[in-house]
Amino acid sequence: MRSLRPIIIATVAAVSIAAAQSKSSVEKKTHELPTNGTNLERSNGGWINVQTSGAQIIVEFFDAEKKPVAPDVARGTARFRYAAKSDVTRTVLNRKGDRLVSPRNVRPPHNFFVTLTLLGGGDEAAATEVFNFKFP
Repeated sequence: MRSLRPIIIATVAAVSIAAAQSKSSVEKKTHELPTNGTNLERSNGGWINVQTSGAQIIVEFFDAEKKPVAPDVARGTARFRYAAKSDVTRTVLNRKGDRLVSPRNVRPPHNFFVTLTLLGGGDEAAATEVFNFKFP
């Protein structure tokens, strides 16, 4: 009986350590929005992240908990005016996977005023959202 006491103590210690580790891994993970680009809050409680990559504008979608989600819009348009110019450039944003992407027509420097319009599905009752902001 005396030789079983250290084994029992070691087993209880191992089980309590394993329980503490599993409890800490079950804690809710907090998601964060990307730090690059511009993050904008949507009217439905979600978020969008607008960023440039090379010569493209990329719009990614996030839910209220800031987890990435698929776009709930069919397409979008962006009108932007460079800070040093007076003319307006327009581009279409089409779905590419889980984001909206423009064709490669956004020339540097990426310092401009943007009017971003997100268009819903094919029916006329689909919601349209408009965002006005300065990038970056």
